[in-house]
Amino acid sequence: MVIAKTFIHLIRVHPVDANYPHFYDSSMRHDTQPKACSKTQVLERHLMNLLHKTGMSMSTFAAKVSEHYCGFILPNSQKIEWSKNPDPAERMRLNAEKLKRWVYDGYSRTGNGLIDIEESFIAAFPDTLRWELQVELANRQGLFICELPEASADMVNLGHISTSHGMVIIALAPIFEDGVVDQNDKPHAKVALAALDKEISRLMSMRALIERETA
Repeated sequence: MVIAKTFIHLIRVHPVDANYPHFYDSSMRHDTQPKACSKTQVLERHLMNLLHKTGMSMSTFAAKVSEHYCGFILPNSQKIEWSKNPDPAERMRLNAEKLKRWVYDGYSRTGNGLIDIEESFIAAFPDTLRWELQVELANRQGLFICELPEASADMVNLGHISTSHGMVIIALAPIFEDGVVDQNDKPHAKVALAALDKEISRLMSMRALIERETA
């Protein structure tokens, strides 16, 4: 399994509350330090959503986590001991039980187990659900996350950037028409966010191309 290539775009933003109502109490909107649930709870919620939406079993998910962990982390850096039971079904069951303890017991009872496998935990999600989880985790730190595409002269040019910039202006126009961004703009938010993501992706592609060709 190959970990998804992503890039944390270093733009500091205010933690999102409208899009993530389960994160921030609206009464805390103007606080300098919004209150949030624990990261373990975020991972647990997304895992439950994954199992519900896809029908994937906990044993299968744990197998994906352990496979990625063993292939991604250097052997001398691995702190997690996954089951080596010769029976595949029993091995999957034992690893699933281990993962459940980490997720449901949290950090306090299991040391750094969940911290050490966090990257593999995220990588085990299918693309779309993984993106949703990564966006929420980045949002907790006030960061915006976008996928970093491969640099290619064929896919990046000033014409493409100009086009996407025009699409952003068109998409944002109805949102900023009254000078305020609020819940009334929700019908336009999805289109606007998609346009912004596309422009950011193309700009990052241009940046990667320039860095590669001028190195």
